[in-house]
Amino acid sequence: MRRIFIAIMVAATLWSGYWVVGSRSVRSSVEEWFQSRAVAGWDASYEELRVRGFPNRIDVTVSGLRLADPKTAIMWSAPYFQILRLSYKPNHVILNFPDTQTVVGAGQSVTVSSKKLQASAVFLPGTDRNLTRANLAGDQLTLTSDLGWSAAMESLLMAIRQNAAIDLAYDLGVEMQGLALSANSTENDTSASEMLADIDRLNLDATVSFNAPWDSKAIDAPRPVIQAIDLRALQIDLGDKDISAAGALTLDLFGQADGLIKVTSNNWQDILRIADLTEWFAKATMIAVRAELIRLTETSNADESVTVPLRFASGNVFLGSVNLGQQPRLFQP
Repeated sequence: MRRIFIAIMVAATLWSGYWVVGSRSVRSSVEEWFQSRAVAGWDASYEELRVRGFPNRIDVTVSGLRLADPKTAIMWSAPYFQILRLSYKPNHVILNFPDTQTVVGAGQSVTVSSKKLQASAVFLPGTDRNLTRANLAGDQLTLTSDLGWSAAMESLLMAIRQNAAIDLAYDLGVEMQGLALSANSTENDTSASEMLADIDRLNLDATVSFNAPWDSKAIDAPRPVIQAIDLRALQIDLGDKDISAAGALTLDLFGQADGLIKVTSNNWQDILRIADLTEWFAKATMIAVRAELIRLTETSNADESVTVPLRFASGNVFLGSVNLGQQPRLFQP
């Protein structure tokens, strides 16, 4: 019995020492990361850093957090942020977000509120910490901008994992339920918002290829940029209006796409009315789009359902033969 007691005490002492060394190493890593961000020109600060979790966890809580990236001009602030992991699984972390946080960028401040928002990530062993898979789940999310628009959703689920067959490619899945949008209350915006008010579900299934892996160096410039998108399925259910899309795009060094996305809608007349009310395009373009959609429905012998090709080429987007205008860059070179 005495030997068993001694063995237990020795094991407990060794494990305690292991936890202390591990927790101190994690604390130093977090402090060094913030220092490296400051050296890189970031506004990176926090009010308090705590490491807890003995005996089986190493949980980091950063309070009064503020991060501002000079390259993207995006700032994120939160009352706290938690990084949780089991002490014997250092490559699997769980991230806890607060009920309220703020993102500033693109000329506006957006408050993000949620009942629950949590993420997890798994990395390959090693100093590079190459991401193998991650997910983000949230309930009762609300985004409120100081420019007057807001968005709310009942639930959000995002998942990403390394593609086993394609180097530097990641499979991406997104599911949103109960998405509601609102905008500034001009007459046209209100009518369009009412038509878009109930997005029952949005599903996305795609593979995105990058020029570099997402690892511990990815936060520094040059960051991984998208090279190709294989959109297997995009499904949007808006009550009696359903939209689906599939196709493939490749991107050049300037972030402009080349390829074809086929979009199908069972109620294209309402979709066109939304585009008209929100003034997505110039009047002349809207007239040409309507004529093209009528031609496509006559070709397919369908009154309301239509499949249209969205072609990305030469920096522009084309709906059939109609040039919709310059395409947005998916990243800045």
